[in-house]
Amino acid sequence: MPPVSRHDLCEVDVSLSAFPAPRDEPLTHTRARTRKLLLASAMELYDDGAFPSITELAAHAQVSRATAYRYFPTQSALITAVVAESLGPILQWEPYDDDALLRIQQLLAFAYPQMEQHEGALRAALQLSLQQWANATPGEKFVRGNRKRLLKLAPSRCRINCRRRRCSA
Repeated sequence: MPPVSRHDLCEVDVSLSAFPAPRDEPLTHTRARTRKLLLASAMELYDDGAFPSITELAAHAQVSRATAYRYFPTQSALITAVVAESLGPILQWEPYDDDALLRIQQLLAFAYPQMEQHEGALRAALQLSLQQWANATPGEKFVRGNRKRLLKLAPSRCRINCRRRRCSA
C-alpha cells in the first residue's frame, strides 16, 4: 500500500450535487420541492410588501442561507425566477379566436388577473429595475427625503397662489 501524504488527507471532494442542476437538466424531486418552497416564500413576502434579501428569504422558508443562495445567488436572480413563475402562464397563453380585437380582449381578460394576483412580485421587479437603472446612470444620484422638502413647500405655494387669486379678483 502506498504511503498517504498530508495532501491526500486534506483533499476535499467537491461533488456536483452541491451545485444546482443546469437549466436544461430537470431538477431532482428534492431540489424541485426546495426551489418551489423558496419561490412560494418569496411570493408571499412580496405580496406582503417586503423586498427580502436572500438571507431573509431563507429564514422565512426555514432553510439554510447556503441553500437559498445556492438556488438564488442574488436578489436579481430571485426576482427573475419569481416573475418567470408568476407570469409564465401569460407568456404561454395562446389565442383561440381569429378576430384581432377579440384576441386582445381575451389576452387582457387572462393577463390582468394574473398580474393582479402577483402584484407584489411585479412591484419588486420594478423596484429592482429602477435601482439598477439609477446605479448605472451617471450623474447626480437620487437621495431619499425629497418628498419631505416638497411637502414643506406645498403650503407656501398654496399661500402664494391664494394671494394671486385675491389680487386678480
